[in-house]
Amino acid sequence: MTSIMDLEVRLAYQEHLLAELDGTIRSLRDEVDRLRSDLQRATEEVSAMRMAVEDAPPPHY
Repeated sequence: MTSIMDLEVRLAYQEHLLAELDGTIRSLRDEVDRLRSDLQRATEEVSAMRMAVEDAPPPHY
């Protein structure tokens, strides 16, 4: 009987650990998505600034 109880305890621990890991993965996925969005926005801003600098007349005008 003890071995069945041990297995039940181990299973409960593994289920708990799996739920924690799932939460961590979801949080990290959300953070990666946010960082990708931030990077995309920053890339677009740098590109726009670069185009503005290239279109500007030289400073001696």
